[in-house]
Amino acid sequence: MAIKVPSGPSSQLWLIQGDCSHRWNTLAKRIADHPFNHALEVLLPHSATVPDYIELLFSTPQSYYTAHLSLSHIIQPDIISKYIALGSISALSVGTRIDIDNVYCLLPTGKLILSLDKDTYEQLGLQGRPSRYTKNQRFMVELDLTAPHFKPGKPNYERVKWCLTERLDLEVDFVICWNGNDVDDEPKFLEDFKAIKQICQLDKETLASFPMPTIRGDHPHGLVEDGEVLSCTVQEFHTWLGVVANGGLTTFYEGSAVDSYVSRFLPPEPHSECQHGIRTRWTGMMSPASIVHLLEKLRDYVSTVDGSGPPWVAVTVWGFEDAPVSWRTNEHGYCQSGDNHYTVVMFRTGHFWYLNMLGSHDII
Repeated sequence: MAIKVPSGPSSQLWLIQGDCSHRWNTLAKRIADHPFNHALEVLLPHSATVPDYIELLFSTPQSYYTAHLSLSHIIQPDIISKYIALGSISALSVGTRIDIDNVYCLLPTGKLILSLDKDTYEQLGLQGRPSRYTKNQRFMVELDLTAPHFKPGKPNYERVKWCLTERLDLEVDFVICWNGNDVDDEPKFLEDFKAIKQICQLDKETLASFPMPTIRGDHPHGLVEDGEVLSCTVQEFHTWLGVVANGGLTTFYEGSAVDSYVSRFLPPEPHSECQHGIRTRWTGMMSPASIVHLLEKLRDYVSTVDGSGPPWVAVTVWGFEDAPVSWRTNEHGYCQSGDNHYTVVMFRTGHFWYLNMLGSHDII
């Protein structure tokens, strides 16, 4: 069960903790429920080098696709049967803002979701529901492209096809994740979607001599014995990770050589000096399946029997801020931040923390 952790007024922080050997399927399911992932960062403390199989994992290019498509193209019967019905594809419109533009997405489950302003919704003519963020000014339309009644010749399909062709025949820029099982199928996919293959941007950084919070996987709310604080809370650690992600290890800490007017960040107590660390980030679009695969390899590395791995590894995944949904089919809004990201911390002891960060009005 997820536990709500105190956080700022513009966001929510939820925690699930468990043991990798018993609750891994729960963790994998949570990751699968978040389809639109824009960036991923791995932090390995106490690591100057990594084994070859981890280095290969970090250096292997991660790909996604871009395409300029109409919505009517997505509902073509051959596209549905060859890609969408197999659960091998997800897509998100880009260059659009969730609070003022029309935004579209295709989930791996085969659901096409349209987040529309009032004028476009009325022009389209399909049944939807008011947005939970701006009622009567924005509407959500959800179409199940794999439903038994969504077939050529059936009234529902023909109605949707006519509306998307005659009333909303727009071409939109999409980013696409395709989980094809056979590399030989890629040329056909590129042709069917008129897609262009893209490679995620990879940034790697070696960290040296930085303060690292003391954390324990079995005590996410901190450990105090006889008045002595022995480990940090999950909130403190999450804030520290945010500083790391923004490149603040050498900029914002108390004692760093920067302008005295710049805000400082004191590392949480207790903490220790970490001599080496590795930070790796991919930016583009990543599928949940590729993220689960990465986590499995890092879990095995951290839990090595000889203890040669780091004490923990943190993997943070940021969702697209302007996606119409965040987790599953739950509507997402930008509000003040557009937060919809999560962090997985896996410990040498076999424990894990799964931290959800989402906007103040979103739900998981």
